[in-house]
Amino acid sequence: MFNKPMELSAALAANLDAAYPEVVRALQGQVFSTARQLLGNRHDAEDAAQETFVRVYRALSRFSTERILDLRIRSYVWTTLINVCRNQARSSRRHPQTALEVDHGFVDPGSTGVEASATWGPRLARLPERQRTAVVMHHVAGLPYVEVAEALGVPVGTAKADVHRALARLRTMIETEGEVA
Repeated sequence: MFNKPMELSAALAANLDAAYPEVVRALQGQVFSTARQLLGNRHDAEDAAQETFVRVYRALSRFSTERILDLRIRSYVWTTLINVCRNQARSSRRHPQTALEVDHGFVDPGSTGVEASATWGPRLARLPERQRTAVVMHHVAGLPYVEVAEALGVPVGTAKADVHRALARLRTMIETEGEVA
C-alpha cells in the first residue's frame, strides 16, 4: 500500500487507526520468525509478536505528529521486538518451562533467509545473544545492516561484525558436529 517509509509515516501521523494495520500486515511474518528464533518456541514467539505490535501502537498513540513523521517505523518495531524478546527470555529463566514446551523449529516453511532446518535452532541458541539477534534479523528477517544496527543500538560496522562472527561460529559448529545436530 505504501511505497516509501515517508508515505507510511505520513499516513500514521494523519490517521493512526487507519494506517497501523498496514504496518502489522507488512511486518508480522518477519516479526514472528525473528521472535521464534530468539525465543525458541512458537507460543512465546506469538506472544512476543503480539506484544510488540501492541506496544508500538500504544507508543505511537502518545507521540506527536512531528515525532511520528520523523520516526523510522520499521526500526522502531524491531527495537521494540528485541526488548520484548529480552524481557520474555528473562522471565522464562525465572520460570523455567518443561522440556515438552520447548520448540526448536527454525522457521516456518516458505520463509526466506537461512535454510529452514530443525538443526539450526539449538545451534542459534548457543550463540551470544547479540550475535544471535543480529544473524536472525539479517538472515531470517532479511533486514539490511542499517536496520539491524538501529534495532540493536550499535554502529553498522558492529552489526556486520556480529553477523560475521555468528556465521563463523555456526560454520565451526557444523564442522565439529556434522550436519545433523
